[in-house]
Amino acid sequence: MNYNLKEILQKGTIFFFLFFGIYILFPSENRAWLFFPMAAMGLFNLLLYRKVKWNRLIILNSALYIIYCLGFLFLSEDRSSAKILETSAAVIVCPLLFAIFAANQKKVFSERVQALFFRVVIYSCVLYAIIIFAYLVYSGILWDSKPFGFYVTQLTKNIPLIYDHPIYTSLALSIALLFSVSIASRKSGNKRIKKQMLVLMIPLVLALIFLSRRGVILAFGISMIIFLTGAFSKLKLRPYHIVLSAIGVIALVFINPTSRDRMSEIFNFETYVEKNETNSTNNRIQVYKCAVEQIAKRPWFGYGINDDKTALYSCYKKSLYYLYENRFNTHNQYLSIAMKSGIIGLLIFILFLAINLRLAIRTNDMLFLSVLILFIVIMLFENILERQNGVMIFSVLINYFGFKNLLKLERTYCDNLEMESELE
Repeated sequence: MNYNLKEILQKGTIFFFLFFGIYILFPSENRAWLFFPMAAMGLFNLLLYRKVKWNRLIILNSALYIIYCLGFLFLSEDRSSAKILETSAAVIVCPLLFAIFAANQKKVFSERVQALFFRVVIYSCVLYAIIIFAYLVYSGILWDSKPFGFYVTQLTKNIPLIYDHPIYTSLALSIALLFSVSIASRKSGNKRIKKQMLVLMIPLVLALIFLSRRGVILAFGISMIIFLTGAFSKLKLRPYHIVLSAIGVIALVFINPTSRDRMSEIFNFETYVEKNETNSTNNRIQVYKCAVEQIAKRPWFGYGINDDKTALYSCYKKSLYYLYENRFNTHNQYLSIAMKSGIIGLLIFILFLAINLRLAIRTNDMLFLSVLILFIVIMLFENILERQNGVMIFSVLINYFGFKNLLKLERTYCDNLEMESELE
């Protein structure tokens, strides 16, 4: 079968976009390699078609990287801080990449390709969850009396090739769950696949609960409620369906001893009045206090890249040496941005989030809205945009959904114009 250059480029673009969906199964330290073929497709499209869909989303979705660059040039005294610019490169590349796809390869944003991408992500995450359970059995969880926390640590460090921090694994599992619910809740579509999605949710939920990342579980719960609320009319849901689902998930969370202990910290009064290095919630409170104190000293433009860590660690040294020894980051993406770029940088980042939220609401894209809420809530507890694994999935999904919805708005506008001209 002979293909001309444009057909080959279209198939290659779609293939490498779908291939990115296996990211959780790719060695965690080399996941950037999944991004390079997709970026190469963007470059080839640009060279062949010489078109880019210019829109303010390109600038807004690149805003964090621009802020970091300015901080590096004018505020940072530590020149080694350029490393974070390398880590965050996807933030500035993805908006341009998907603007090129939106101009030249609209099929990437089709419902068929989107459904295929979702399924690649779901199947990859289910396989990863199965690997987790197999490794736990291999590690002796069924017969040893070691605490659950020990096995979570083993997962973080010892699974060959695909080990990853539980936060990023939990994030991927949450996204896969949202995608599976999205497929299962559609009015049209293959009933067999819908039933399959319902079954595949089971290992995803169990793995998410086992990893016991409170912030991610909370974020997933909120984003799922938002999605299901938007799907009321489609699914003929009633409020008690959501209540029963929430009760079921909460019950599963508290069955896991590690989850139960970590959740109980939140409701313990002593967590908020005494320093306790064995209490992870109390540690975060102390970190937040230090971060706010340091931000107050340089509120408008912050400290720059890496110099923000120096300022934070200097606060730890005074009375929180255990935090200093472990080099805790702010555990809050918004505080981290405020420390690096000040209130001005934080406001620009919030504007970027707000514009994308508005776009999701305008197009009634409940899945995009739910994914955004998932990231927004997780960033209250974790600095997911300071490791490549978090940056890549955030940038790819936000820009994919963003430009997909821009195209949807354009089609709606053109359809309205055609209707008006017919009426005239």
